[in-house]
Amino acid sequence: MLKTFVSGEITIWQGQELRRAYLARPLDKFPGHIPVGAFVDLKTSGKIRPLGAKRDIILSNPAVVLTYCEKSAAVYVVTGTRVKEIPLSD
Repeated sequence: MLKTFVSGEITIWQGQELRRAYLARPLDKFPGHIPVGAFVDLKTSGKIRPLGAKRDIILSNPAVVLTYCEKSAAVYVVTGTRVKEIPLSD
């Protein structure tokens, strides 16, 4: 289980106003339990290979992974004000 929030901390850097956006931290862990149907996880920035792609893509920011057990998985990435879904498996 994860908790997310928007920080109110604002920093001025090179004339631009920056705000630390979303932070996530584990609230609880469920060791020894099998998820019922799906689970959410965090994916750190780095390489991923989308479904059907021959080359990796690089995530510059952390993303959220939604996995449906034994069915499919997708990464959700925030770009600007939009959320983009990148399928990882089906």
